[in-house]
Order: sequence, then structure tokens, then C-alpha cells
Amino acid sequence: MAQEWQSGTARPLNVLVLYDSAAVYTNTVREHLNSFARFSRHRVAYAPAPAGVPLTFSLDVFDVVILHYSIRLAFDWHLSAEFAWALKRFNGLKAAFLQDEYDHTWRACQWIDQPGVGLVFTCVPPKYVRDIYSKVDHDRVTFEQTLTGYLPMDADLSKHIRPLADRQVVIGYRGRELPFRYGRLAREKLMIGVRMRLACQARGVPHDIEWTEDRRIYGDAWMDFVGSCRATLGTESGSNVFDFDGSLTAEVNAALQANPRLTFEEVEEQFLRDREMDGVMNQVSPRIFEAVALRTGLILFEGTYSGVVRPDEHFIPLRKDFSNVDEVLRRVRDDRELSAMTNRAHRDVIGSGAYSYAAFVRGVDASLEKHAAPTRSPELPATGPWLREIPAPAGGAGGGLVARIRRTPGLRPVAKSAFQSVRGVYIGLGLRAARRWFKRYRGAKALIEADPELTELLENGPAPNGRSRLAREVLRLALLLHVCKAGPTVFAPVWGTIEFDPDQSRLTFTSRPTHDLPGVIRPGQPVLERALKAVRSRAVRQIVWDVPHGPLHMEVKLDKVGVVRFPLGRDRSFRFTALERLADLDPERAARLVAHVADGASAPPAAAAETQYRRAS
Repeated sequence: MAQEWQSGTARPLNVLVLYDSAAVYTNTVREHLNSFARFSRHRVAYAPAPAGVPLTFSLDVFDVVILHYSIRLAFDWHLSAEFAWALKRFNGLKAAFLQDEYDHTWRACQWIDQPGVGLVFTCVPPKYVRDIYSKVDHDRVTFEQTLTGYLPMDADLSKHIRPLADRQVVIGYRGRELPFRYGRLAREKLMIGVRMRLACQARGVPHDIEWTEDRRIYGDAWMDFVGSCRATLGTESGSNVFDFDGSLTAEVNAALQANPRLTFEEVEEQFLRDREMDGVMNQVSPRIFEAVALRTGLILFEGTYSGVVRPDEHFIPLRKDFSNVDEVLRRVRDDRELSAMTNRAHRDVIGSGAYSYAAFVRGVDASLEKHAAPTRSPELPATGPWLREIPAPAGGAGGGLVARIRRTPGLRPVAKSAFQSVRGVYIGLGLRAARRWFKRYRGAKALIEADPELTELLENGPAPNGRSRLAREVLRLALLLHVCKAGPTVFAPVWGTIEFDPDQSRLTFTSRPTHDLPGVIRPGQPVLERALKAVRSRAVRQIVWDVPHGPLHMEVKLDKVGVVRFPLGRDRSFRFTALERLADLDPERAARLVAHVADGASAPPAAAAETQYRRAS
């Protein structure tokens, strides 16, 4: 039952916010996170929970767990497996903040459903929520609308603001070229910069307009930049092209790989035109709030901007065909008009208080209080394995390395070349899910290929094509390792167990569906040690991977590559015959490889009584 907060007698809730510490180098993300601790009436703590981070405390001391948007629920790899398992069993209110909701929307729906998230803060307007989140039980889940960001929390921005007469740059802008698949609205972030820079160059207007990654600006340097320009450019944020299942991204990337010369217009005509839903996700950007707070003029493409700013009253409207660019450039150089406009924007947007983080958190508090049960704990321990605020990243905002590269002559072209190389690999392999799996493949492969004696043993053994057989097995071992370590993910909804049957001399890995999870988050060490002992003593004659309730193929879905299939056989199993030979020829090396793969596996449920389980909650 919801608490009677109106009476003022209910005690504050203990709230845990899960986030990705790698995402706090931007002011917007860090301020969004810290706003909860600064303005909430509840007791707020934070815990980093991206993939690979262990859970070292019980969630039971909290009444609410919030998944922050810095952990992308659209990707099954992003949330730590240990936190995911614990969250699934957490009995309090589970809430989530979502952004970039046009990426893998149905996967986000599954992540809402699997752990039982009951409250979702979304950027999707209310009238479109049921259409966009069509795979969510709306009788169970409540959606509340929110913006992508709010006014900067730093009340004193005067150190970043220059008098209008001292602002030598007429128009300053940092845009970004987003992948074609995000459609026309996202493309405007690039095109407004490209076309305005050409217009300024042709007319001799002082400007500082860039859109490449190496020219990005972060932290206080960004505030200094905006505060030194007469005006900045802006477009509505978001994308109106929803890739619900990841297939659109795969199709567009395949087309670009086949023909890298394809233009945006060609991709739009072939893939996007019938999928762009005009007006759904047109959002005001936090950049708009920053400019208003710094009394910098706004030149914006025509749009609604979530009703926060209005044309001719708060910003100079720019037609998307640039037919009024000369009038725009005249108005932005008129001190009297620009000063009046920035003052009105500051009064109506800043002065109203409606778009402050304090107002935002008051709304969040109201939603939590409506849906959470009464607190189970009188207070949150003063100390614990969690944080009370989000620290600034080491080296300052913007990830010190970026700033040093920008300041050091000669390093920028080297960094740009390196970035392009990494980006090529990133696109070729897919997102981090693909890279994580590939690293596991390389790890298993390295244990074999780095050992010349082992390679010779396999190639000179009695079985033909030993090395090629082993190479195929390494792929499956890597996939098995992914299953053992990944936890309850959406597109690999299984967990791995290991057991040894001495009567049949058989070592068996088994993939079990996540709905059978017993709450185990640590390996069943006695079972694993017994299996390794059997390998080392040459007691193993068969090594098998069983998927008793699965298909004839095991699949991994890589976002920008597609589905990679691994046939298991008609009996839904795969036998590692080359690994069996390795166990006979060199049992110590085989044991090392088995241990490497099985490190994340658990004992089967039948052995629960003899296995030390560490439960998440």
C-alpha cells in the first residue's frame, strides 16, 4: 500500500540508484545523478553496476532501486549480472529512467518485464507510450514523462558569462554526426552546423562551428565556450525512427558495408522513409537550458522544443531550408534585440523554476511515494559499500586524456587516426556485447594457440583435422563462457551449470533457462573443483554441452552483425571431441581451459545442498 505522504508522518525511503561510472564525464549525466541526493527528501545512495561489477551488499536495506539511464537497458550486456539477479529477487519498488528509447525498444521492454520494474520514467510523450512500449504490461507498469535534462545545478554561472559586447564569436556550435539509421531529426544536428558554417564563411561572420568528435568540449571549458558566443545553434533532440528489434540497424550497416559511398538520402529513401514517425520524440535538449542560463542567444530550427522555449520570444527561428538565414544573421548581431531576447528567456525559463533539478526531483519523489511500500528500515547506515554522491571523473570532466590531446600540438591527428581505426573495428564487430564475446573467444583461443607443444600434439594426433576441429570448438567454448558469465540476459536467457558423472566419465555443461534461477551468483566451487580433479586425473572421457530445452542451434544476436548461429546437433548437445583428446594428451592444459570457461558456472540445482551459494538478496 502506498504511504500517506500528505500527512507528513511517513518516514523517508532508502533509495539506491544504479549507474555506470564511465558515463559521468559529461555534466548532464553527472548532474542528473547527483540531483537525487541533493534535492530528494529520501535517503539516496549510489552504486556503480555496469557489466562485470560484483555485488558486495544486500539490496534489502533499500526500499527502492532505480536503474539510471546511464545503464542502457536496450543492451543486454550493460547491467552487471550479479545486480540483475539480485534485482530480480528484490521485493521493493523497482524504477528505471530510460533515454535513447528508439534503440532496441523491445529489448528494453523485456528488461522492464524480467526483473519486474514497476515505474518507468520515459521521454516518450504519454499519448505514444502504449504504441512504443507495446510489449509491456501497462496494467502493472506505470510510465511517467520526463525530460532528458534540466537547468545546470550550479547556480553561479557568472564566471562563464561575458558581456555581449565582448563576445567576438557570433555563432558557436558543437554538433555531431550520428549514424544514418537515426533518421532526419538526428541528421539535423549535423546539417545545421554544416550549412551555417558555409553561410558564415560566405558572409564573413565570425564563428566557431564544428561537428567532429575531436572538437568536442567538456566540463567548465564547455560553459566558457557557450558563455563567450553571442548565439549558439540548436535542433530538437532525439530520433523518430524506432528500431524495435535491432533489425533496421543491421540492414543499414550491411548496406553501408556493401557500399560505403551510400549517402544519407539514399539510405533514407531505401530504409527510413516509411519508418520516421514525425513529432513523436522531438525533445528539448539540455544544451538549450545551458545556453539560456549563460544568457547566450539561441538560433534554432523551427520546432516546439517540449514547450520550454518559443520562437521570436526566446529564440531566433531558422527555417530548415535556410531561406531566412540572412535575416537570422542580422538579428543575432543586433545587440538590443538579442539582449532583450536572452533576458526574456532567462526570466521565463530560469526564473520560473519549472525546469530546475529541484522541481524534477520533487516530481520523482511524488512518484516514488505513490508506488513504494512503507520503508522497511528506520534509516540508511551512515557508511556502506555505496556512494552518497557521484564524484567527478579523474582528471576533470571530459576525461583528462581528451583535454590533454586537445592541448598538445601534434597529438590531435594521431588521436583522430586511432579513433577512426577503433571505430572501424567497433562497427565491424557490433556493440560491446559483440566485443565482450569476441574477447572471450580470443581468451580461450589464446590458451591453445600460445602453446606450440599443444598445437603439435593436436595436429599429429590420430584424429584428422585436429586443429580445425579445435578452432570450431573454441568458438563454442567462447559462447559457453558467455553463457556461464552473462547472467539473466534477454537474448541469452540461460545460465550455465557444470557437473561430473564418474559412472559415465562425463563432464557436462548445461544451459538452463533463467526462469529456473535459484538465486546463485557464485560458482559452485566444490563441484567445479571435483570436475577439474577428474580432468587432471584423466578420468574424463566425454565433455558435452547440453541445451535440453533449447533449439537445435544456439544463437548470439550481435547488434550490427546479425545473428551468429552455432549448431548443437539433433540431440541438443555439442560434444567437445578435440577437448577430450586434449584431456587425454595433456590433462593439465585441458583443466586450465575448462576452468577458464567454467569460472562463471554454478552447480546444478540438484547439488544445491552441497554447494555454497552466495545469494544477492
